Amino acid sequence: MQLKPNLHDTFKLKNNADTVEFAPRSIQSAPELAVCGCYEFDSLTNKRIGGVSLFQIDDNRFVNIPKVDNNCAVLNSSADFGVLDIKWCNSEKFICACSDSCLRVYETSEVNESISGTINLTYRETSSLIVSESIEIILSLDFSDGKIISSTDKGQLYLTDIESGLSEVSGKHESEIWTCVFSQHDSRIVFSGADDCFLNAWDTRTHKKLAKFPHTAGVCCVQTDKRLENYVLTGCYDDKIHVFDMRFLPDLNQSLLHNTNCEWRTLKTLEIKGGPWRIKFNPEDPQLVGVAAMYEGYKLIENLSEVGEKFSNPEETELLGYGFDWSRKDPNKFMTCSFYDKIVSLWEIQAS
Repeated sequence: MQLKPNLHDTFKLKNNADTVEFAPRSIQSAPELAVCGCYEFDSLTNKRIGGVSLFQIDDNRFVNIPKVDNNCAVLNSSADFGVLDIKWCNSEKFICACSDSCLRVYETSEVNESISGTINLTYRETSSLIVSESIEIILSLDFSDGKIISSTDKGQLYLTDIESGLSEVSGKHESEIWTCVFSQHDSRIVFSGADDCFLNAWDTRTHKKLAKFPHTAGVCCVQTDKRLENYVLTGCYDDKIHVFDMRFLPDLNQSLLHNTNCEWRTLKTLEIKGGPWRIKFNPEDPQLVGVAAMYEGYKLIENLSEVGEKFSNPEETELLGYGFDWSRKDPNKFMTCSFYDKIVSLWEIQAS
């Protein structure tokens, strides 16, 4: 039974859209919350701009969105920094990976109930954590147990303590590190994928490389899930998603021995036909995966094996699918964003 995506709503942003993230949960009676990161290079000023926008979603629509400079309810309207990745710590706090070497932390500062009874939240920047004194574009981040792992266009992997703000180099690649995540099976392990065609595993305590696995093209995303023990998924510029089994990494999950030459077993390879820029597991069904596949738009993968047809918003005429995330309130709903179209879309899946 093939799942069919049904488009509910569309929102046009001011800047190029590259990432969307639903809040892990919302205050009771409030609309669901989501954020979108924007990034673009302004050739007139030679500056990187963008910012982050906040959405409220209710009854399959973007609602209560005051306009600021033709943008949605934003924390920054066309800010003087771009945002390339976002992760929520909880519904009151999220972190942005920015183009100026900074990790920006936003937290709830006001909770106001409107005349209609809905609850409106205001998020404001509470801290700016500088990971490097030199200008590096932070391309990806993840959060776990008070620590942030982030990666940059200079091939650096940084581990940052969110309370002290102190950062240290936790690993290196030969080129841009497009993606980094904490393992959902063991937060002491970090995975990073880079344009040097390697996926590496690192020990966050010693910053030593635990293992590496070569790919035939640059690795642009990596994902694990607590419900799929031992699985690691990577997306590559070879237009494929690779599914690995970590049980064939000797002692990685047990004693964290440094086996940099060990073999990873490839369980399966899925043909996407477009570069899988983001991979997201459905919050209810770990065998259902959403993919932002760049020029191939968006795809749904059922049973972790059946790749669905390409789909996109009809208004996306310069399609470059960079963002995908599932709703935490309704696992049948999800958001996408197309970079050059500057469009955020709200969808719901239906059985065809």
